[in-house]
Amino acid sequence: LLTYLLTYFVEVTEEKEKMVYEFEPVTRPDPVDLEEDEEEIGSSTAEGASMIRLLFLNVTVASATTDLENADTEIVDKIDPYCEVTAGGITQKTEILQNDLNPVWDSKMHFFVAEYTDKITFQVMNDDKKDDAPLGKTELDLTSLKDMDGTFHGELNLDGASNGKLNVHVECHKLKPVETEKKLERLQIQFAKKCEEQGETVAALDESEGLRKLALEMLSLKEEELGTKAQELSEQQELYQQDVTEKLLKYQDQTQEMESTVQQLEESKLLVSEMEQKKNEVETKLRDAEEEMARSKEALTTKEKEMEDIIQQKMEEAETAHLQVEKRIEELEAIRAELEQDIKTKEQVIHSQ
Repeated sequence: LLTYLLTYFVEVTEEKEKMVYEFEPVTRPDPVDLEEDEEEIGSSTAEGASMIRLLFLNVTVASATTDLENADTEIVDKIDPYCEVTAGGITQKTEILQNDLNPVWDSKMHFFVAEYTDKITFQVMNDDKKDDAPLGKTELDLTSLKDMDGTFHGELNLDGASNGKLNVHVECHKLKPVETEKKLERLQIQFAKKCEEQGETVAALDESEGLRKLALEMLSLKEEELGTKAQELSEQQELYQQDVTEKLLKYQDQTQEMESTVQQLEESKLLVSEMEQKKNEVETKLRDAEEEMARSKEALTTKEKEMEDIIQQKMEEAETAHLQVEKRIEELEAIRAELEQDIKTKEQVIHSQ
């Protein structure tokens, strides 16, 4: 930030050294010779009642229609048209319409011109930053309109535009000498107001020049202050650069130490990772062995249970066979007893015979 401020003040100081502050008074407007102009207006007023007649022209430029173009500049599809209206050396303009081949202005204008004015000229132009180009021109003859305070409303062919037409409305009124004199009186009053405004303008310029002188003096003082501050900032920058250099060297040493420590930590992390991997492998093998032992134990338990079931079944079968043998013996003993009894019976029979 300090470096930026110093650079800024140095640049400002250099620019100020290049600039030369010289006080140049503002050119005053030419004084108005009120007495001379009043004499001219007065004489015009006196003679005007019998000699000067004015025409009041109320002009409305409505629109232009179809195919506005300029053969010289080859403007065909994009124009920004406006219309200039000139009467008695006075020219007024309509607004400028953007990119319009069939513009509609509906622009109203008013002209006070001398009675000998015999025509109104209409010039359609294309607005251009470098040079406005003409699109078409036409004129309206005022001879017949002046004689009867007439009105014209219609279309005028535009010379220079193949099919271009201009739609206008013109009203022409003659002003009587009395009306002319009244208008000249109003102009005289307006002239006096202009003189008053001119005096006020000169006074305002005098005041502004005083302010400009004061501003230039203050600017010179500020330049001296800026130079002093720039020198102080330059000295502070040298001290700041020394401090920054020392801190930078210290920072570099600390950075190297930190990089070494980080490398050791990375190596330690790598060893720990390898140990963790081996530990996981051992734990996996132990877990697999335990699962295998559990499965073997479960199989052995199943075999023992099956053997017990078989032994129990064999014992039950042996006991059943023993009972059957004992029963058979008893049956044989019974048969033997019967046979012995039968034999004894037969012996007795035999002995008795």
